[in-house]
This record gives sequence, structure tokens and C-alpha cells, in this order.
Amino acid sequence: MKETHWESGLKKQKGTGKKNTNEKRRRIIQAAVRVFAHKGYSLAKISDIANQAKVATGTVYIYFESKDDLLQHCMNEVISTKLDAIKAMIDPGIPAIEQLYLFS
Repeated sequence: MKETHWESGLKKQKGTGKKNTNEKRRRIIQAAVRVFAHKGYSLAKISDIANQAKVATGTVYIYFESKDDLLQHCMNEVISTKLDAIKAMIDPGIPAIEQLYLFS
């Protein structure tokens, strides 16, 4: 039996799912950070975040249970990024008191 266009499309997507999933999730989080920063949490709508991330509104709910859940993931992402930057600045060869001055 001849393969339909729809079936061939599924085969092309197979194997790239994990990468696409991570990429979409990352785009949603980045978009949410921008929207929350611009509009504030109360005025931000999931549809605004979806538009910014270039995904459908329902797609956001595939990755996150609610706006609260998305906000928590945004905060974790931002804090993790900042902590990684701080960890990169720590040099075990420099005394701790001197390293404190690097952060000021």
C-alpha cells in the first residue's frame, strides 16, 4: 500500500521529537520571561506567551500545567542561569574573602 503524505510527514518527525520538545519548551520559557517582565504576572496571558513563542496556546499547556507552573519554571531557569554564572566566577585558587570582592 502506498504511503500517504501524512504518514511520510510522521516518519520525518520521528527521531527529532526530543529535540523539538526541548526547543519548544525553551522558547515558551524565554517568551514567558519576556511577557512577564513586560506586562507583569497579573496582566500576562498564556495566549500572549504563546504568540511570543510562536506556538499555539494549547501547546503551552502541554508543557506547563498553569500560568503559576510556568512562572515557577521561569524563575528556576533565571536563577539557574545566574547561579551558573556565579559558579564560573569562583576560583578555588583565590581566598574566599578576595572572591567576595569580585561579586561587588
